[in-house]
Amino acid sequence: MLRNALFVLGFSIFGQIAHAQSTCTGSGRFVDTVFSCVQVQKDIQYGTGVFDWSWGNLLCLNLNAPPYQTQLPLRLDWYEPCGDTLAVRPLVIAIHGGGWAEGDKNDLAALCTDLAKRGYVVASINYRLSLPSNLLCWDLDVDSVRMMRAVFRAIQDAKASVRYFRANADTYRIDTCNIFTLGVSAGAFTALGVAYLNQENERMGACGLQTQYDAWFGNWICPDMGSIEGKGGNPGFSSSVRAVVNLSGGLFDLSWIDGPADPPLLTFHGTADDVVPYGYGCVVQNAINLNIFHKCIHESSANVLQDFAENRGVDAQLITFPGGGHGYTAAEIATIQQEIPPFLCARMKGTVAAYAPEEPVRSVFPNPVSDDLQIVGFQAGDRVQLFDLQGRMVLSGNTGVVDCRGLGAGLYVWRVGNWGGKVVKY
Repeated sequence: MLRNALFVLGFSIFGQIAHAQSTCTGSGRFVDTVFSCVQVQKDIQYGTGVFDWSWGNLLCLNLNAPPYQTQLPLRLDWYEPCGDTLAVRPLVIAIHGGGWAEGDKNDLAALCTDLAKRGYVVASINYRLSLPSNLLCWDLDVDSVRMMRAVFRAIQDAKASVRYFRANADTYRIDTCNIFTLGVSAGAFTALGVAYLNQENERMGACGLQTQYDAWFGNWICPDMGSIEGKGGNPGFSSSVRAVVNLSGGLFDLSWIDGPADPPLLTFHGTADDVVPYGYGCVVQNAINLNIFHKCIHESSANVLQDFAENRGVDAQLITFPGGGHGYTAAEIATIQQEIPPFLCARMKGTVAAYAPEEPVRSVFPNPVSDDLQIVGFQAGDRVQLFDLQGRMVLSGNTGVVDCRGLGAGLYVWRVGNWGGKVVKY
């Protein structure tokens, strides 16, 4: 499938203006930079987690012996615009990368600051780092059981952060209808897990009791890890999110994505990524190529994830960086900062008149499209328009199905009222 054949750039050409002036506030909040100052509060505790054997082995954790049943405080950094008077604000929960072995909430400070200047409030979280960076703790190989437990542990903690803000929404002035997750690399896998792992029967098998690792003085080394929500705090509150932003991550299990009711997805990925390969491949492919690790743990990202989501009817968009690696260039970072705010803004839902749309969010599928483009959320009276990159209208109609057979492959913009997005014609 030729994903670079045809994109529709609704937000870049039309959507930013429309959303800034109608879906959002007239000042451009949630799309444009409207604040010059951001306040940051460090190290707020949002929950607790428990060490266990999957943190490593006898050579890890300062030579402490397992099982590690110590309670670990889970902390976050809080970003909000200076002098913000809006009664409730949309929240972005940012999750750092590092292979579930390293990294810190401060790693995403620049992106968090940028979003806060546009009017969002942002929480950058730490979570239990469950695969120590010491290679001896990896046994010189990738252990799929430990990795899945690491992923699951991070998802439990990130879900706890969502519940924390719903439980304390008045304190932080959070619009609980508009909580988003955003992650980079391992943090993106985690953010996707928060969005799509919502059924207990979807829990990975590695999260159950692992008898092959035996017990330590009567305590199982790898005990059952509990429910998908975990025990991080604030039980009874929902951990659901409105949408998810995936930067260079993917899913180990695509079946977590169910259908059109799932949160919308925005993905950024480079085609030359050698840590999380573009499409379908082995995580840490670079280490496998160097003969450091020898086991392949498959993941699905970028166009594979995009195609699967679209086929399930999920509102999904993919922005590809041709030749891009696992890190980002300055130009790619600028694209990321430009594209995330209108994506989130267009999908806000709630009761705040300042930015809550009165009409349903529109989306399209399949994307890429070869023949008929379906408009999700189409209502009587809507008018659909497609434009080429010169701004010329190439198609117009008043039905929820657009026949694209006569279009050549390339990049287009679709618009329904004030809504716009991207689509590929191949």
